Amino acid sequence: MGKKINALVIIGIIGFFVFGAHLITNLSRAYLGEHNIWWTPQAMRLSLKDSKDKVEIFFKDQLLDKALA
Repeated sequence: MGKKINALVIIGIIGFFVFGAHLITNLSRAYLGEHNIWWTPQAMRLSLKDSKDKVEIFFKDQLLDKALA
């Protein structure tokens, strides 16, 4: 009779491969980047004032346009 493998060891091995595959997938996406991201061309970019209703960027507790001034 061979040794019986503990149920927790089996769960740990399965979890290692499942979560490890998930981690590797996320890391590869982070390092290789997404190929379906489209950036706005330079000719169509908006100024900070035009995009203020959509996003505000802070730098050291100041709005970015005030920090740049």
